[in-house]
Amino acid sequence: MERHERILALDPTGNSAKDYCLSRVAGLAAAAPDLTIVDLGCGDGRNVEPLLQAYPSIRYVGIDPSLRAIEAARRRLASHPVELSIGRAYDVELARADVVLSFSVLEHVYERARYVRSIARNLKPHGISFVNYDLGHFSVRFERVKAPLRRGLARFGSDSRFQAPVAADEFTSLAEAAGLQVEEDLFFNTHVKELYRLVAPDDRIELARRWLELELWLNERIAYRDELAPLLRTRNVVLKRTDSAA
Repeated sequence: MERHERILALDPTGNSAKDYCLSRVAGLAAAAPDLTIVDLGCGDGRNVEPLLQAYPSIRYVGIDPSLRAIEAARRRLASHPVELSIGRAYDVELARADVVLSFSVLEHVYERARYVRSIARNLKPHGISFVNYDLGHFSVRFERVKAPLRRGLARFGSDSRFQAPVAADEFTSLAEAAGLQVEEDLFFNTHVKELYRLVAPDDRIELARRWLELELWLNERIAYRDELAPLLRTRNVVLKRTDSAA
């Protein structure tokens, strides 16, 4: 079975970036069922629910600053032995994760250097991190009107609604400073969400499979650059620690 088909056969999310990452994790879990996963910004747990159902030996640690999200995750994942807590990624000190996930979080983080350091700190030397962040919803109006206000509030400690685009060079610099190296740099979600909602439920797995194959094909022919963000929508980066070869 192709690695991206492992999770699509279970329950695709309708978000090809997440589907790709989760399929990669499913492949790791198939080889090592006792995998430890740390999810920074786990939300309500819906992204990982099919994965935990398929691989119940996974040790899953989820953290999110939202009490409502954690309560929803506890209800959704009640049948799984998960560890869920309310807090910020900066405070996680597990330091022994095989996999660190960060889905659609970085663009909402004000102290990004601290956040990326937390990814490195919680990753085993030979672990792997899957990070994606959204690109396509930062309009000119948002940049001119809302972004300055939210940056100002974040400087004074109110960062719950912070949102700002992440430049490619900025992310690369943050990763290198944290002791992480980029193993893979892809883009996803070229308007797939809108189409996913329009397709009949029985056809969604097939749509997710075909769309993921198309986007992987596009990645072989188009290099990501920031000016393409409105088209490419989500940047997806696979990271490893620079000391993993030691």
